Order: sequence, then C-alpha cells, then structure tokens
Amino acid sequence: MNISQNNIISFIILLVCIAATLVFPSIVLYLFIAFLMSIIGRPIKQFVLKINFKKNILPESVASLIALLVLLIFFFGTFTLFIPLVVNEIKLISSLSVTDITERLGEPIKRIEYFAQNLNIKELEKTSVQEFVTIKIRELLSFSWITDTLNNIVSTIGNFFVAIFTISFMTFYFLNEENLINIFFKTVFPKTYHGQIDSVIVHAKKLLTRYLIGIIIENLATGILLFIALSIFGIDNALLLAFIGGLLNIVPYIGPVFSSAIACVIALTTNTYLDFYTEWYILIIKVAGIFAVVQFIDNMFLQPYIFSNSVKAHPLEIFIVLIAAGNLFGITGMILAVPVYSILKIISMEIYSSLKKN
Repeated sequence: MNISQNNIISFIILLVCIAATLVFPSIVLYLFIAFLMSIIGRPIKQFVLKINFKKNILPESVASLIALLVLLIFFFGTFTLFIPLVVNEIKLISSLSVTDITERLGEPIKRIEYFAQNLNIKELEKTSVQEFVTIKIRELLSFSWITDTLNNIVSTIGNFFVAIFTISFMTFYFLNEENLINIFFKTVFPKTYHGQIDSVIVHAKKLLTRYLIGIIIENLATGILLFIALSIFGIDNALLLAFIGGLLNIVPYIGPVFSSAIACVIALTTNTYLDFYTEWYILIIKVAGIFAVVQFIDNMFLQPYIFSNSVKAHPLEIFIVLIAAGNLFGITGMILAVPVYSILKIISMEIYSSLKKN
C-alpha cells in the first residue's frame, strides 16, 4: 500500500484534532453549538438577503449579523421574560414557615410513624419522622443550596460571557461563510475523500435542520398544551410551569420527569395553606397527571414523528445514547447527544458505503 505525503499530513492533523478535543472540550462544544445556531439562523439570513434596500441587496456579512442578532434577541428575550416569575417564586418560597408546614403535615407524619413502629424500623429509634421531615424542610427553605448555586454562577459569570462571545463569534462566521466546514475538512483529508466530505456535510445539515425545527415545534407544542391544561384546572403559575416543562423537554424521556417533579414542588410551595387530605394531595395528582398526559401525547405523536423523519433512530437507541452521554458529559451531553449521534451515524454510513464500493 502506497502512503502519500498528503495521507501522512492528514493523519497527523486528525490526531491533533482528536488531542485538541480531549484537551480543550469546551472549545469543541462551542464550535458544535455555533454550528447548530448557524443552521437555525440560515433561513433568517436567506430571508434578509431577499429584502431589497433601495434596490440594493444587503451584503452577506450584514445579513449574517442581522440573523445572529435575531437569534440572540430571541434567546435572551425568552429567558428575560420569565425571570420575574422565577424571582417571585423564590420570594414566596423564602417567606414560608417551617412550623406551619410541619403542623399541616402533622397527621400524615403520625400515620407514617405508626406504620413504621408496627414494622419495627430501628432507624426511627434515633429520630422521629416529624423531626426528620422538619429538618429536611428547614434545609429546603434555608436556601443554602440556592446561595451555593448563586455563588457558583457569580464565580463563573466571566466564563459565561466569554462563552457567549465565543459562540456568537463562531456563529457569525459559520453564517457568513457557509462552506467554512467543507474547506476545513478538505484541508485535513486528501482529495480522494472530498466527495464523501461533501456528502456527509450536506446530509448532516439537512438532518440537523429537520431535527432542530422538529424540536422547536415539539417544545412549543408541549409548553402550550401544559399552559392550557394547567390554566383549565386553575393551577397557579401555569405560565412558569409550562415554560419549565417545555424547556426541559429538550432532553427526551428524562427531561419531562424532572420538569414534573419541579412543577409539583412549586405548586405545593405556593399553596401551603391548603388542607393535606382534602386539597393538597389532589393538587399533586392534578399537576403530575397533567404533565403525564402531555408527555404521553408527546411520546405517542410528536417524538416518533421527529425521530423517525429526522434522526431515523429507534426510541430505545436514542434512550441508550442519552444515558451514555449523561454519564460522560452531564446535562450538556444529554442535550447535544442526539444531534452528535446523528452526525456520527451519517459518517459511519458514508464510510460503510465507501468500503462496500471498494
């Protein structure tokens, strides 16, 4: 087998890229997020280019900048809209009395203690259920965990702005120079692979475009359904709960479980005046039931359509990928698992097709 100088250089560059990925994972993450944002912003750019300004077409750089600004305004505007709701909820929770809550839970706690005593649970000899519940409620309402979180946010606020600037900078160039990725990979690999590179990038862009559009539609539909159902049943903070449900729904299967649990906690903390037996547990059933029904609709109708038409993967396959990505890279990995897996799947299929032809 003859190994040309280009093959050696390509192999060395590929090793350098892999090493850079392992050493600087955040940079690779920024690049991938910027690539996804450029896919979302490309239709906006194309729309801007169709607008004639005094019979002149705007330069591509200006259209790319406008598309980037629209994306940033949309994302920041959406989160800014819900910040007052979150602040009000935090103020409400911080004003709750531990004594009042434990008194309202007095009867259920006595029943649990009676049941535990009949089972001879030794752990309860050290502390009572009421003391345990009181301690946990006091820890929850002490907001020490929120303080720690805020301290972590403040300590990393500089990195956050650096990340926003870096991703925005990369997104602009991905928008302005649509063939930038093609050019990069064609400099890494020899000419014999250029056709396959073009095929992979074209298929990846089409697949990711369908996937991202589908995810946006799915999350909006989920949020709207939650808001309508919660409003019909008279649940307080319906808009905030629907926003949380739609936002966390970006992580398939697992996100809705967390959003449902958060919604139940918020619903309970904003209705501590209710009686436990006649109203409180009914409220939990309502909120959890609404989230379960909406998630059922999502799983039965929305997700199969999105995954089958864009990712072309079995739900079990997606679930395993999510679990693996979550264990390796946390929440960020779970959010990006499906699009990254889709690209890797396209690359492997292209390689298999090439080997089959040879």
